[in-house]
Amino acid sequence: MAKQSNQKAKLLYLQKFLMEDTDAEHGITIAELTEKLAAVGIAAERKSLYDDIEVLRSIGMNIETIRGRANSYKLVSRTLAPQDVVKAGKALKETGTAGADGIITLLCSLLSKYDAETVKTALAAVPKKAKAAAAAKAEPPAEPEAAKAAEPVNMQDAETVELKCAAELQDDVMAYLGPTAQVVKTKGSNVVISGQAVCGEAFYLQLIRWGSGVKLSAPSERRKEFVKYCKKIISQYK
Repeated sequence: MAKQSNQKAKLLYLQKFLMEDTDAEHGITIAELTEKLAAVGIAAERKSLYDDIEVLRSIGMNIETIRGRANSYKLVSRTLAPQDVVKAGKALKETGTAGADGIITLLCSLLSKYDAETVKTALAAVPKKAKAAAAAKAEPPAEPEAAKAAEPVNMQDAETVELKCAAELQDDVMAYLGPTAQVVKTKGSNVVISGQAVCGEAFYLQLIRWGSGVKLSAPSERRKEFVKYCKKIISQYK
């Protein structure tokens, strides 16, 4: 059954590999794709991969063939360009936007691993805007994450979510989700926590506060909604 499920996921994995491992300057061969699929438990014939690439092209992915002794394939256009992420990242850091690092990490996940490294290098030298001492004194002390969890939530609007988080944030996430929270999986230094949450602006802002330490794993439609929410924020800095 697992093998059949993986076969159904083959197109999704191909899309993932093309997005992460290729860009305008880097391609990937059919042999390399076959190896990557095998690593996730999917056996694939070369001809089936050619057909799958055509399917991805038919749904709008701009995949270019690089002719050579062994043809390779690359994704040459994306929703976001590296320069857009650099521009947005600079604006976020220079204005001292809360959760800037988390938003930048999220945006980099939409780029290839090569472009993501270029963006991170470009932004590493950009200093974060320091808050003025007077302003810092005027601000009330920040509430701990556990205290924020105590805020009342209308559970009629809540739905089940899964959050993958670093072990050091487990207590904060458990506290935020309240009595519905439970650890469903432990993977290395990360844990996956399931619980009930109202998936609105307050929830998405909390994800941004946690930054790269917490990732929304499910449901998939809320992941997409969160990405749109972050893009909306970024668009204000272009």
